[in-house]
Amino acid sequence: MPDSHEQPSPPLSPGGSTVASTAFGGSSAASSAGSKQSKKTLKEHEEKDEDLEIRWEGRYTGGMVDGIREGKGEVTFPNGDVYRGEFRNGMRDGQGVLLQASGVRYEGGWFRSMRHGAGRERWPNGDVYEGEYKLDAYHGQGALKSRGGWYRGGFEAGAKVGKGTMNFNSGAQYEGEWLNNRFHGEGTYTWSDNRRCVRARV
Repeated sequence: MPDSHEQPSPPLSPGGSTVASTAFGGSSAASSAGSKQSKKTLKEHEEKDEDLEIRWEGRYTGGMVDGIREGKGEVTFPNGDVYRGEFRNGMRDGQGVLLQASGVRYEGGWFRSMRHGAGRERWPNGDVYEGEYKLDAYHGQGALKSRGGWYRGGFEAGAKVGKGTMNFNSGAQYEGEWLNNRFHGEGTYTWSDNRRCVRARV
């Protein structure tokens, strides 16, 4: 995004610069026309700035290279979300913290403005996820605390997949294989009174 302190160059009159035109016999009318043109150019510049701000989403302060967000910075989005962290090629990339207006907080890795790598996310209701992300979804090994209990194990594209253990708030526990957030394959379900059900692979 262009620097907000950078001002547009004064417009040129048909005979060169506005100053040169006046100095070499330019009429007051020409000066007035130049002034109007300057105001018009400034307005166009401000409109261009506004368009760029919309395109880049939000108001930004921080490092820039050739007009592109680069390095460390902070951006406040129109919806009230705030991101503080690293940028690359204009996108959130590296390590950073996103504070959403809804109260959700994410801290960790980013890639092309998506959560990626190791991270931790916390919701206002107390739910927490800590683990690996891939392209904005839980992916790899992680731990998820939700209203149902604690799950620790594998994730794929945001769903519980592979081996994992779920400790339910009721005191029950399931340890075994998962597919798309459901028990699948081999596993053992233990009730709070220690009764057990062993599942074979299906």
